[in-house]
Amino acid sequence: MNEMYCPACGNETLMKFPNNTKLADFYCTKCGEIYELKSKGRPIGRSILDGAYYAARERITSSTNPNL
Repeated sequence: MNEMYCPACGNETLMKFPNNTKLADFYCTKCGEIYELKSKGRPIGRSILDGAYYAARERITSSTNPNL
């Protein structure tokens, strides 16, 4: 991705994971840090839909938990 850099190591190259990869959107080619991008296209209303709770919980407690 040309518009982003790795906050962990400063590397200028982040690669995109394949679509529908659970809790992982980008990774650093230098240090291997994993990032998940959260966004909402419309104005935020009363709630924001969340991903699968158990998949998120498992990933957050693993050794490869993503940066948000």
